[in-house]
Amino acid sequence: MKKYMTLDEAEVQGMARVRSGGRWWPEECEARWRVAIPVPYRDRESQVGAFLGHLHPFLQRQQLNYSIFLVEQQGKDPFNRGALLNVGFLEAQKKGPWDCYAFHDVDMLPENDHHLYHRTPQPLHLAVAPSTTNYRSVEGSPTIPYFGGVSLMMEAHVRLVNGWSNLYWGWGAEDDDMWIRIKSKGLAVWRHPIDVARYTMIQH
Repeated sequence: MKKYMTLDEAEVQGMARVRSGGRWWPEECEARWRVAIPVPYRDRESQVGAFLGHLHPFLQRQQLNYSIFLVEQQGKDPFNRGALLNVGFLEAQKKGPWDCYAFHDVDMLPENDHHLYHRTPQPLHLAVAPSTTNYRSVEGSPTIPYFGGVSLMMEAHVRLVNGWSNLYWGWGAEDDDMWIRIKSKGLAVWRHPIDVARYTMIQH
């Protein structure tokens, strides 16, 4: 797994068969799931190549019908991850319909092919065990209030909680706010086991 890669290298590794707009689907069968992946970022060009070079082959091995939506923030205001995720969600809808949305940080690379990106009845927190915490960050517990890094929701979930908050500028808090929104609407947060939901986090 390469943590840094140019876009040219990424194209050789896994993007050669990707269609316009970051779209791919299997030609030999009908994909069971249609997944949109909004990815917010700013000043991370050195990581975008590694992300795309890794995630495209990962998703293709799962035989998904998917599209990756890179959402870049311009200007000098503090980063607003929640607002960018909302933009990504709205833009993805124009290309849908989708079974679910995987809201994905650009520095998180899934390690295990058994970690499936597909629709679930409840919101699914995907980034359970990142490398930066020695793969022990949330211990797989359903009660720890963390919903950051990578998370998956159906459109109905996003609309029920009124999307992500646009009020958090700078690092963090929007994922904690989303946890509260999810719980306040009577939804649960599901997680895959730690040995499956492992991510390499690119340092920045």
